[in-house]
Amino acid sequence: MSNLVKTIIGFIFVFLMITCQKQITNPKEKPIYTVTFEDHTSGYSFPSDGVYYEYPFSSYTEKIENGEEFLINLYNQGIIIIDAWYQAGSNMCVPPGSDIGMTVIVEPRFIILLESEDNSVAYYNFQQVESPSSIFCGYYVTRYTLKR
Repeated sequence: MSNLVKTIIGFIFVFLMITCQKQITNPKEKPIYTVTFEDHTSGYSFPSDGVYYEYPFSSYTEKIENGEEFLINLYNQGIIIIDAWYQAGSNMCVPPGSDIGMTVIVEPRFIILLESEDNSVAYYNFQQVESPSSIFCGYYVTRYTLKR
């Protein structure tokens, strides 16, 4: 095989490697997440398929400002989150339609669901969990579902 053919094959190989890498880290289409609000207080069941990870907040005052933007950033890093649930922390639990709340510490929760195990989420401090525990005072849980 001539040097010209080897060089052309080498360039094609490098081009394909760069193209594939860009598709993973810079998807052409921005992912779209459907945002819904759920009540988890009466026997909510998380989907059974997939692998769950949870973010360990250090305080009930710690929060995620924009959950959808956070998920899109992870998507752009090649971490495809198919479902996520977020509840902000609080020092009070107020049921819907009530003006009176219980003074309790409500810990923030951010749970993500992936189709398969992905150790790269550990870089973002997520920890794998067997199955998510129920969300305390889960009257107003934000759910993000990836549109496919």
